[in-house]
Amino acid sequence: HRGQDGHRHARHVQRWRRVQIQSALFCGMTVMKPGPIVAIAFILGLIAFALIVFLNVRRPDPLADARQTGDPARLVQATATIVALRDTGSRHNHNPIIEFKLGYTNQDGRDFNAVVERPIPALDLSRLSPGKRVKVIYDAQDPTKADLTDPMVLEP
Repeated sequence: HRGQDGHRHARHVQRWRRVQIQSALFCGMTVMKPGPIVAIAFILGLIAFALIVFLNVRRPDPLADARQTGDPARLVQATATIVALRDTGSRHNHNPIIEFKLGYTNQDGRDFNAVVERPIPALDLSRLSPGKRVKVIYDAQDPTKADLTDPMVLEP
């Protein structure tokens, strides 16, 4: 009987020393082990952060192939008309990402359409509407690939 009490006392002393050490490390704060809910919330937070950072980092560049060739004649500037605008619901640095449907004419006089997404500062949205004209750059070898100039330039 006495052996069991001695064993219980030794476990109690070990536990007390562990609490004293933890209290000293954390300036007297009571330290509790995180439960499974806290661990799950932490993991979900990390996953959400990773999704936000890695899935919304950059928009695809439709002219990447043309830019990589280094041939300046392959990238041609033109004036396009905004056919339609749509807010995608996504944001980049708190700016709404707007989908532009653009119509433009290439060097040969053929008409083309392109869809381009671009983050636009909220203050600039009032200047954009169907019928307005903007500068675009398109690929001379594939005129269906176009992008707005950077920075975006509105024509009068």
